[in-house]
Amino acid sequence: MDILTLSVLVLLLFLIIGFSSFWYIIKQIYLPPYPPHLRGKIPSIPDFDGYIAPTKSWEKRLRVRVWEVEGKKIILFFHGWDSSSGFFSQYVMQFKEKGWTVVTVDLRSMGESERQALVSQIDFAEDIQQALSWVLEKYPSKSDITIYGHSIGGVSLILGLGWKIIDQSKLNQIVTEGIYADSNYLLNRMVNKFPFKSQIKPIFLKFLMIRLKQVYKNNPHKWVLNSTTNLDPFRQLNKIDVPLLMIHTENDEIVNYSETELFKLHKKANVRFLSFRTGGHFRLSYENEFFVKLFNEIE
Repeated sequence: MDILTLSVLVLLLFLIIGFSSFWYIIKQIYLPPYPPHLRGKIPSIPDFDGYIAPTKSWEKRLRVRVWEVEGKKIILFFHGWDSSSGFFSQYVMQFKEKGWTVVTVDLRSMGESERQALVSQIDFAEDIQQALSWVLEKYPSKSDITIYGHSIGGVSLILGLGWKIIDQSKLNQIVTEGIYADSNYLLNRMVNKFPFKSQIKPIFLKFLMIRLKQVYKNNPHKWVLNSTTNLDPFRQLNKIDVPLLMIHTENDEIVNYSETELFKLHKKANVRFLSFRTGGHFRLSYENEFFVKLFNEIE
């Protein structure tokens, strides 16, 4: 084997290892795995079970289910990565019993919604606004509107409101569960698993931002990629005026509870916090006291 062939093979091996490591980090940062048995099943037959058709070039066909109850209260649920609206099966039953109309939405590329090659918080913020616009048109009498986002669904809700992709003027309140405050936290958490982490991190960030800017070059919301600080939820709180309830468990295995402490530094009057000792990132709805305390806060 000559030196040229050997050099090519070494280069190919380096590229394969590099790409595999890059994809591993991407998966771990943006795709925390939902255990299959917690992805949930729809608890009862909804009154509406269909799709929201896209009306703008950046929108997708989203799977939506609605359990309608008389009254003005309506809540929209948005799930986390590698999940679907079935994750909210416990929530659907509890909120129906309390007299809320419930809407669950599969975010794009998950559940039964339309797929695309790469997704980010920009897309999910657009999905939330798309679903909100649809609800406002289809259920005009439902004037008491709450949006609830779990994990990346909650992150995208905060970011989308801060970026003004989501119209907060129509909202009564918002709720998040298990979200990070600083995107740098999750990046550090994953990069720390690798040798030469201090060298890997800036290279990874550079290539990630280049790739995102290529993907979103024709998207009207591409400006949010001008700075990585735009991707930090805690920097968007000052732009949110509607009442916000932030829920987190102290034993969250995906997003450390310290992220909630960072949110608390803002000390905004419209932001409240609800903490639980157990429940982790995925099982809070199975804790006996959860829904009692939740309804005490939002009703």
